[in-house]
Amino acid sequence: MNIRSVFSLCIVFLSSLASFAQIGGSTVYNFLSLPASSTTAALGGDGVALLSEDVSQGFTNPALYNPLQNNRIAFHNAFYYTGINFGSLSFARHFPKKKFTLGAGLQYINYGKLQGYNLYGTPLGDFTAGEYALNVAYSQEIAKNLRAGVALKFVASFLESYSSFAVAFDAGLVYSDSLGLNTLAISIQNAGRQISTYSGNLREPLPLNVKIGFAKKLPNAPFRFFVTAHHLQTFDIQYADPAKGVQNPFFGDSLSGNGNSSSTGDKIMAHFIIGTELLMGKNLSIRFGYNHLRRQELKLSARSGLTGFSFGAGVRVRRFRLDYALSVYHLVGATHQLGISTNLGEFIPGLN
Repeated sequence: MNIRSVFSLCIVFLSSLASFAQIGGSTVYNFLSLPASSTTAALGGDGVALLSEDVSQGFTNPALYNPLQNNRIAFHNAFYYTGINFGSLSFARHFPKKKFTLGAGLQYINYGKLQGYNLYGTPLGDFTAGEYALNVAYSQEIAKNLRAGVALKFVASFLESYSSFAVAFDAGLVYSDSLGLNTLAISIQNAGRQISTYSGNLREPLPLNVKIGFAKKLPNAPFRFFVTAHHLQTFDIQYADPAKGVQNPFFGDSLSGNGNSSSTGDKIMAHFIIGTELLMGKNLSIRFGYNHLRRQELKLSARSGLTGFSFGAGVRVRRFRLDYALSVYHLVGATHQLGISTNLGEFIPGLN
């Protein structure tokens, strides 16, 4: 099966998902859209086509679980704004006789301790809030160089005295050529529904994300490039901000009345994340990323700085892999994300 055939399958897959379209900003459990690993964060926030031994990539595309991840475990944590922490814990096990890989993971966000008030501003004491998603995944090679994967998620949200639960699934395909130089991937994330709501019977949509990604490794140079197109189920994913100025700083065109850019080019660019990785041997990687939508929506009109850009590195120290990412969401500060991974088979005799 060649890459053109895989691309055709991707188009058919996307067409079947058109009915799931949602408007950005109107969903619950949005922590599921945050980068689950330091590697993903450093590449701009997504790594749908990053086929490697990094077990945490299974959160972006369950088809990325593969034999290289056998017995690997990874933990990542991001130090977000105002004391918020989010991250993931993941593990994979490959079964060579059955030729499939199982993955399991936990995504979480902890909002810390918050102060509660009533409608009149009277303090009601402190409360905590957090959200969690437990997933199990299955991945297998279904044709030469083509892997497929599915994941089932159980989502729980606890906000003060309110709680909500949901079930969701991810599905994906990954094609990589025989030399591993070109990788094409498609993934659908967070398709599902609430089982119980925060209040009343009104069910709210989950943060669905349909993505296509491409990775290119140069044959004679230590570079790997990534391009991801996300939220393909909806064309215009820009936030309709009525406070915007009258001119778009990216393309110089005028803005429409609802605050969105009238430029088709800008709406298209909002779907793209671009990343690159410098592979300095087997023990060191340097990563860069650019998220156009993040820059477009979070930069200041007077000064944009490095909003939307991200940087990171990964280094192998003996039996451990350490990863770091710095993501610039806003001029007020950046988010730091740290990760550590290892192969449990090197510590537990007989596990392999």
